[in-house]
Amino acid sequence: MSAVIKRARPRAWLLDSPSFTDLHELLALESVQASAVIWEDEHARAHAFALVDPYCNLLMECTVAESFSAIFDESVHRASFYLRQAYSSSGILPTLDISCRAEDAARLDCILKEGFITEPYQTVTLRRDLRAPLPEAALPAGFHIRPLEGGHELPAYVALHQAAFGSGEMTLEMRRAIMRAPEYDPALDLVAVSPDGKLAAFCVCQIVREENALTGEESGWTDPIGVHPDFQGLGLGLALLHTGFQKLQERGMARAIIGTRSDNERMLSLARKAGFSIDHTRLWFSKSIA
Repeated sequence: MSAVIKRARPRAWLLDSPSFTDLHELLALESVQASAVIWEDEHARAHAFALVDPYCNLLMECTVAESFSAIFDESVHRASFYLRQAYSSSGILPTLDISCRAEDAARLDCILKEGFITEPYQTVTLRRDLRAPLPEAALPAGFHIRPLEGGHELPAYVALHQAAFGSGEMTLEMRRAIMRAPEYDPALDLVAVSPDGKLAAFCVCQIVREENALTGEESGWTDPIGVHPDFQGLGLGLALLHTGFQKLQERGMARAIIGTRSDNERMLSLARKAGFSIDHTRLWFSKSIA
């Protein structure tokens, strides 16, 4: 699948979703494995793939422009069938969601022809230069930042993540998959800890050397980031980002990348305070599978 991405995308789009790290993390989940399909040519060389992530998003790539429309249609039908089967016992069917860059005319045309409805929000990817001197992290009295200590802290971490995002979508299985990714660095998996020892906020920083080798950039991610509602407004998110910037810079990175939704004003405000600017946006679409 990584080879398909390398051949299918323009160089500037190589970090788009799904990235190489996304694939490693997603394919560690049995539910994603069950949804995945690969198309091969007569030489058994993969030229397209599709899968459904845990959030009911269809992720697909195809290297052959002439086959894109047909493979896209088949991907939608397969994904819809998979979700109907997966949610048959719940009584509530989700929508099938998909995203693309506004300038990706071929994909956008297929999405609209397939009956997807445009959502009112976008995904925003932002970048921040790390080559200038960086600010020090400023923490409230009694708080400190450190790496996550390991498996024994995962239940508390998952509870923190769920509280920060108001969602139960992060699970122990998903968090373990993140930690099994080939380029996961425990020293960059940051948490802010309250004076009484509670996990109060988190920021997962990553450097994906494979991606940087392809793009010719020295970039690292400071994403995802979240703060427990009990500790919001204390500056923990900004302190975590400043700590992440320092660690990425120490490892030779020239830029930091972060992503959020266009309707997440709190996160966009934090990103602006930390010196990020918008690089690009992705449009989102949904389709009923009933």
